[in-house]
Amino acid sequence: MGVVALLVAGCTAGPRWRAGGLAGDVRDVTTCGRQWYAVGAGPGAWTGTDGRHWTAIPVRSTSPYGRIAVLYSVACRGDRLVAVGAASGGVHGNPRTATWRGDAAGLDELAAPFERFGGPNAVSVDRVVAGPAGFLIVGARLNGAAVWYSADGGDFTLVENDPALSGGSAADAVPVPGGWLVVGSTGVAERDPAAWLSADGAHWRREAVAGDAGDSALDRAVAWRGGVLVVGIRGGRFGAWHRTGASGWRAGGTFGKLGGTAVPTVTGLAATPDAVYAAVCDGREYRLWRSTDGDHWDEVELPAAATRGLLVAADGDRLVITEGSGGQSYEKSP
Repeated sequence: MGVVALLVAGCTAGPRWRAGGLAGDVRDVTTCGRQWYAVGAGPGAWTGTDGRHWTAIPVRSTSPYGRIAVLYSVACRGDRLVAVGAASGGVHGNPRTATWRGDAAGLDELAAPFERFGGPNAVSVDRVVAGPAGFLIVGARLNGAAVWYSADGGDFTLVENDPALSGGSAADAVPVPGGWLVVGSTGVAERDPAAWLSADGAHWRREAVAGDAGDSALDRAVAWRGGVLVVGIRGGRFGAWHRTGASGWRAGGTFGKLGGTAVPTVTGLAATPDAVYAAVCDGREYRLWRSTDGDHWDEVELPAAATRGLLVAADGDRLVITEGSGGQSYEKSP
């Protein structure tokens, strides 16, 4: 049972948590037009209309690795649904990555040449996002950041040799007026925040991002209030960045404190009309933070400790958080 919690915001009464649930190991959640989608291990996929009640979606896989894959990222545009998944295999146990496409009635694995996502230059294939121009997958290859773009979520084209992407690693993307914005970092031991802009997914240019002393990286991005809000690592804390078309980039507030033995990361970012919510792992625990301006952040009390991951997605004033496999599930509403 995947943990699900739903918050309906914007009312004056104090909110409370109510139960929801997902019967599976959930790795990502998204929503389009009041239709919710979740994907995970199995491979598994689920859909619902309220963020609490879910129905399994058939996942049809044709390759040996596809039949045991974990779907770890999902995006939708209208009724079109695209997921990315992988299973380890082969002599070296490398990820065998594939995409699935479909709708609420089912997902089908799409065949792709091995070196489109793998091969000797492979490093990572991360999130898939949707926008007016189609679908974009972000990640990294040996020579730097990489993207895969597709107009319909079917045949993805790899871009790995654009000079602007060299030396970087892409973590997330968001559609912006006139194209795509990709965020990530450059460097390894001491990272710097990085961002790239493209009108077509094929040609990219680097944007200057307000930097900070110490290790910094952009992890997740969301369209918010006419611009983009990004959350990532800033030194020993989490930090926010604002991007507006006319004014460029500026640093927002910091929150939390990094420590422990796990890798600190932003596991989810979602925006409602009133606030933005960041799900994070600080190296010790999974936590949820909220901000109404991107500069000042407050921790949100979870209904129970999240121990298997924490995701967040929003649709209007409705917010859904999910944990991984096992545990209880909740809904939070006025």
